[in-house]
Amino acid sequence: MSSHEARLEVWQGEIPAVFDLAPEEVASLERPIPFHMCLPRQSLLPFVTQPVRQHFLPFAPPLVGDSEMWFEFEGAPLHWQLPIGVLFDLLAGAEASER
Repeated sequence: MSSHEARLEVWQGEIPAVFDLAPEEVASLERPIPFHMCLPRQSLLPFVTQPVRQHFLPFAPPLVGDSEMWFEFEGAPLHWQLPIGVLFDLLAGAEASER
């Protein structure tokens, strides 16, 4: 693999993610299944929320307009202004150091 191919692979790299609706936000009789998708490392959370919103819309309380979504990992809020790859690296690093 050339260095150009390696840089391209890193630039276009994606991170698998699982989204789940908070139990207190479920407004239906059945609990929705989690939503899985691959996220571009270079993107920001606000740019990938539409498919997540569409998946959980039938199960969530009525949304007022285009309200913001809240993302968290193990109770800690995720900073929407950081690239997804940076968030992943920070969280994966924190998990690894706890082992």
